[in-house]
Amino acid sequence: MPRDLPELIRADRAHLWHPRSQQRSWAAADPLILTSASGCWVTDIHGRQRIDATAGRGTAVFGHSHPDVRRAIEQQLKKLTHSSLQSGSHVPALRLAERLAEIAPWGLQRCFFGANRSDTVEAAMKISWQVQQARGQPARQRFAVVGQAHHGDSIGALTLAGDDPDHELFEPLLNEPVILAAPRSASDATDALLQRAMRQLEAAAPHLAALFVEPLCVGRQWQMHPPSWLRALLQRARELDVLLVIDEANTSLGRTCASFAVDTVGVAPDLLLLSNGLTNGTLPLGVVLATEEVYDTFGGVGGSAQQLAHVEHWAGSPLSCAAALATLDLLEQGQMLDWATALTQQIAMLGPRLANTPGVRQVRTTGVLVAVELDLPSSHPESATGEAGAVVNAAREAGALLHAEGNTVLIQPPLCTPDDALLDLFDITTQAIRTVLAP
Repeated sequence: MPRDLPELIRADRAHLWHPRSQQRSWAAADPLILTSASGCWVTDIHGRQRIDATAGRGTAVFGHSHPDVRRAIEQQLKKLTHSSLQSGSHVPALRLAERLAEIAPWGLQRCFFGANRSDTVEAAMKISWQVQQARGQPARQRFAVVGQAHHGDSIGALTLAGDDPDHELFEPLLNEPVILAAPRSASDATDALLQRAMRQLEAAAPHLAALFVEPLCVGRQWQMHPPSWLRALLQRARELDVLLVIDEANTSLGRTCASFAVDTVGVAPDLLLLSNGLTNGTLPLGVVLATEEVYDTFGGVGGSAQQLAHVEHWAGSPLSCAAALATLDLLEQGQMLDWATALTQQIAMLGPRLANTPGVRQVRTTGVLVAVELDLPSSHPESATGEAGAVVNAAREAGALLHAEGNTVLIQPPLCTPDDALLDLFDITTQAIRTVLAP
């Protein structure tokens, strides 16, 4: 046992406030204390390795501690560590903006940097609202979301929460979004449900600044929306002059076997948001990619001289931009997308084993993202408690890190996960569910 382990455990219980957790649950057992990570593996203070099926909660898409990303950060540390983009430009930000413009779909040529997902979401809300005001549409002050949407945990981002317990908790502080009907999975994506969502959209359209959408994989519990279903809804929003904001925090960079999931949907957005995974689990960064038409509203050629009233001084830091450039290098080399395709095929073969496990209600997948909905009430036990949390704890003891939201266990292995580790991961998950939910 490490000499300082008792002191670290005491510090965890006495001083550390874990996010989105019932704090008393942390006193029930010794906390998991990680010391290192590489690829799909994390190592705890005892030297035990586990498969990280959370990918660092969706950030280490290509695997932990990738040497190319680490090297880029180390090189940038010797040059410029930080400078606010409100004061001027710096080389990594300029190179990253240019690179994103080269690879972004649908002519999204303008890049506004944020500090993280919630920051970019709030920037997009302001952009959308200011654009509609500049277009002479003062009544367009509300936002629409799809189903159980989740776009971040800041107060502004929670305004866009769909059927989410956090929205209910903080309701006095929030504006109410228009929540469009949505399926949980492809089997629920009926034409009747689409028509219902269309009617809701049409009724609200005169007052909508923008529709925020997570393509293909939605909300904390990962509803899966078929591309054709979502395409029809977005096309109708476009016809109604509602700005389209696509939030790819969970779906970009190969996780759906494409650089951007919006390519699969096939409708051009006005704004595209990137965040989780952009620096491959090293540093916080968010990006709003905008069309030239949107940019012109804020003082571009032929536009008005208004400013975008949003700044976060850590946004687009040189270190984060250097890490993102290295991450994009990995993406453009092609190997990561090949790995994503192979991993997706393996998941498709292993998925039925999970689906047929007693206690599993439904398994939803898109790309490497897997949602295992347990046959429990969908009321929302916190991720560290309840039976879904017990499944996560059982899997952790057996050698895998999972995450639970409500009655759903989420799996998102890094793209570098080898076949044997993926097989072990599904075996561990299956056995954990049986252990907790066995009749």
